[in-house]
Amino acid sequence: MTIKYFRRHFMNRTGNRIYSACALMMIIFLLVGAAGCSTEAKIERHWKKAEKYYSEEKFREAAIEYKNIIKLKPTHATAYYKLAMCQLNMRMFQEAFANMSRAIELDPKMIDARHHLGTLYLLSGQTDKAREQAMAILKIDSTKSLGHMLLGSIYLKENNLGKAIEESLKAVQGDKKMEAYLQLSRLYELNRDLNQAEVMLKQAVKFDDTKQKTRFALAEFYVRTGKKEPAEQEYLQAVRNSPKDSVAAMKLGSFYVLTGRMNEAEKQFIRGVELSPGNASLRVKIPAILPYWLGWRIFIWTKRS
Repeated sequence: MTIKYFRRHFMNRTGNRIYSACALMMIIFLLVGAAGCSTEAKIERHWKKAEKYYSEEKFREAAIEYKNIIKLKPTHATAYYKLAMCQLNMRMFQEAFANMSRAIELDPKMIDARHHLGTLYLLSGQTDKAREQAMAILKIDSTKSLGHMLLGSIYLKENNLGKAIEESLKAVQGDKKMEAYLQLSRLYELNRDLNQAEVMLKQAVKFDDTKQKTRFALAEFYVRTGKKEPAEQEYLQAVRNSPKDSVAAMKLGSFYVLTGRMNEAEKQFIRGVELSPGNASLRVKIPAILPYWLGWRIFIWTKRS
């Protein structure tokens, strides 16, 4: 066998092998890359659907989408957290606890998850474990309101109202001012300091972008303390702020029922149903809220419409 023959045949075979190996590696690389792109695209699609459902308070549908994300990516901490939030809203507390815990395992710096887990511990009477979560939040970032708010709730559970107020006052210096002021208002009301409770609620309104949640809280405070005129003004302002919000109309209607102004109540309830014609729960609730004759009068009207 000549050197020329050996070189030609051996090199051809070797070259073919190298070419085949390179081609195989390229195919594997492309397949893996395509699979990765496909997985990320699927996650993004499920995430968009889940967030849309969540914003519409369709928690069961949102939960399904978050579970789909977890199947695709079992280390997706935020998906576990949002799944737990859906379950909290559906009062599935054991499932929420498990998924909130898993979110923290995957991302120990997830402050919102720690706050909710601490609250679940507190509700179950495990104040020591709740305090662990509060202290963990403050260790991550001492300026975060949620750590102080959770500590305030723990002190309240322990019947230490003074310390609860003290921690909540620290919370208003942090990032969750609206929520902290709302908590303070409840604490001052429990302490029978109604003037300070009112001041805290008015402060909360300033930090509420929508002006709805806090305004309703202020109106309800006025109702509880017998101040019907300012209560009505807050409900009316809520309706003016969001003229297409059925909730605002229904709350104003409920206030009119409470004060015996049935004709005005009827107008607001009908308006609320007109603003949310697809909301079947409104049609069911109206007869329960109103006196029998007026409730069924509106109910029949909504069925005809």
